Amino acid sequence: MDFNTEKDQSLNLSVFRLCFYLTLVSNLVIYIAQPFDITLPNMLASRCFMLSNLVSFLFVIINSIKHYVPYKTNQIIIIILMVSFSFISYLLSNNGDLNNYIIRMWCYLALPFYFLYIDYLKIDKKMINFIFIINFLISILFLLLSLSKYSYSGYELYLGTDSAWLTLGYDNPNQTAMYLIINLIILYIAFNYYTNKIVKFMLLLDIIYIGKLLIDTSSRSCILIGLFITAITIIKRKYTISKYFVIAILLLPAIFMFVYPFLYESGFIYFFDFGGKTDNSSRYYMFHNVLNLVKSRSVFGAFGIFQLNNLHNGTLSVYSSLGFVGLLLFYIYFIRAYFHILDNGIKSKAAYISMIGLLAIFVHSCAEAAFIIGGSMYAGSISALILLTKLERKEVQQ
Repeated sequence: MDFNTEKDQSLNLSVFRLCFYLTLVSNLVIYIAQPFDITLPNMLASRCFMLSNLVSFLFVIINSIKHYVPYKTNQIIIIILMVSFSFISYLLSNNGDLNNYIIRMWCYLALPFYFLYIDYLKIDKKMINFIFIINFLISILFLLLSLSKYSYSGYELYLGTDSAWLTLGYDNPNQTAMYLIINLIILYIAFNYYTNKIVKFMLLLDIIYIGKLLIDTSSRSCILIGLFITAITIIKRKYTISKYFVIAILLLPAIFMFVYPFLYESGFIYFFDFGGKTDNSSRYYMFHNVLNLVKSRSVFGAFGIFQLNNLHNGTLSVYSSLGFVGLLLFYIYFIRAYFHILDNGIKSKAAYISMIGLLAIFVHSCAEAAFIIGGSMYAGSISALILLTKLERKEVQQ
């Protein structure tokens, strides 16, 4: 650890651990409150997110000032540059609301922040078990919701009729699928972490059922990343990941952003059927129109118009609002963050699956942006994956 004294180290670890626990518990509370539309727990959990993020970020800054660590200090500088140039984009827009700018940037910075502060946490058996228990409880919640009247409800708020796809009472099938895929990945990690046969059997049943629910959402992007994770973890026998592979995966949403309109215009995607849907959606028009609108503001983006909204592509959401400068800082930050994990070493299959899960976030971002810009609700779940990349063989539970 990077603290000057044992007292400082103990205090910082206690604060970071408490903030991490609050994040996971807040996730669970929101998962429970959303389908039942219970306002108070939802609001309290959101405030806990905000409080834990503020406190932990304050401790990150204090630690960085007291003790210089190149990687962490440089990541903080990049975050500061992200905020600075985003504010320039906001000022140039002339029609942006300051409160909305602060909220949107707060959500956008959640994922970069979790990558930074999780690095201060020391993983141990108690914390590992806590992650897996919380996610097991989440999976039980999903099971109960799937057997209730909420299983196909919620989407009618947008369509005027009950959804033809599973929602579990959340806003739409895609949001539900994102909740399910993160839970599924962590259950898969737990299955590869524990050695007790009874525990593994229970986890296997859980994985099969959550996988079935994921299919029922008909979310093609989440189903594809589920297949992506399964294929790579089965094919690869060694726990090694090339940095070139990491760069290729991280750049995939940017490549897709430009290639998709071309494939659509050629008619290839229009007639492609997957999951009972042909891809004649409005995504083509969105990508095409947004890229045309941003052409004249490509340096700093058009925050006043797009305001870091979900444009169904993580790169497009960042580029449209923050321009080439913001997108460049975005990629510098995350490439450094992923390389840092690799430099620390992938020391077990469970850690390897965690890393593949983190890469899958960017695969998913080809078609959705919520993991990138959606705030602590998504980033908080992803923080568990970041921490689990530290798992070692010697920590396996018997």
